Amino acid sequence: MKIYGAGSIEDIRRCTELGVAGILTNPQGFEQYYKGEMTLEEITKAILDASDTPVFIQVHGPDADAIVNRVAALRKLSDRVCGKIIANEKGFEAIARLEKQGIHCIATCLFSVSQAAVAAMVGAYGICPFVSRAREQGIDIFGIIRTIKTCYE
Repeated sequence: MKIYGAGSIEDIRRCTELGVAGILTNPQGFEQYYKGEMTLEEITKAILDASDTPVFIQVHGPDADAIVNRVAALRKLSDRVCGKIIANEKGFEAIARLEKQGIHCIATCLFSVSQAAVAAMVGAYGICPFVSRAREQGIDIFGIIRTIKTCYE
């Protein structure tokens, strides 16, 4: 099993010292820790400076082209930059294209076994179920995660 870290720059440093496999990000964390004072490029650079692991930057866009272009632009900062992309139609298309280019991607905002199956079909490096939001909506996310794990095995 691989463990990933997240949080503030100090949290990321501490996670890295503990040997995490990589760093995960999300827009809520960007707002919480950087309060709109840094661009995504600046945040990515700061995270890269704080960790020597792969960094999965959550990227959004109006279509797959925009998502692919955004990840590719951030990837110019370091080959450790990877994508964390929402598990929807445009996201799956972007994941497939980026993985074919050798850029690992994690499919995020998963709420179902079918999303996990599509993520596997398009070659996603990993998945990140949205536990808190699923629980808020009354979804048995832990049952879904158990089923996904069984299917992947």
